[in-house]
Amino acid sequence: MTLQDFVLTDNNHFIASQNRNLFFKRVFLVLITKNYLVGLVCNNRLTVETNADLIINNKNNLLSTQRGSLNNPYSYLKAKMVKKIVNTNLYDKIILGINKANFRIDRNDVKVAINNATRAKYLAKFPSDGTVYIETIKGIKHEFHLLGDQNGNNVVQWILKRHEDASLN
Repeated sequence: MTLQDFVLTDNNHFIASQNRNLFFKRVFLVLITKNYLVGLVCNNRLTVETNADLIINNKNNLLSTQRGSLNNPYSYLKAKMVKKIVNTNLYDKIILGINKANFRIDRNDVKVAINNATRAKYLAKFPSDGTVYIETIKGIKHEFHLLGDQNGNNVVQWILKRHEDASLN
């Protein structure tokens, strides 16, 4: 299954940034599938794209609407980076090789997922509903700073609860 085939719904993805080092931030599109959390780097800087480029030309109209708004989480995705991965199999190890920061977490390995409504300091001018923290059984910790209008409590529920309408198996 590719990103082209993945139909984005209100409860199967979120967009967040992570610290790369002191000055740089990465923006991820995190897909919540039936069995995995698949994180795809879609911008290497915390910036907003203003053009209305069509990123994915299928049923995913969400990615091509209202770009340029700080409140729209899809505005933080860089069209060029999304187009680079749109036809790559999400379950193949190639997706992890395209960008070393891409990840795939088995949902059965998620031990803790919580939302902290405290915004990251570096998000001063960017709208955010706080930070989602995920810890796996192996002790690996992920910190996702939500971008735009997204509800952190909903994201945590989506991660912890299996949805029947998840797009991927």
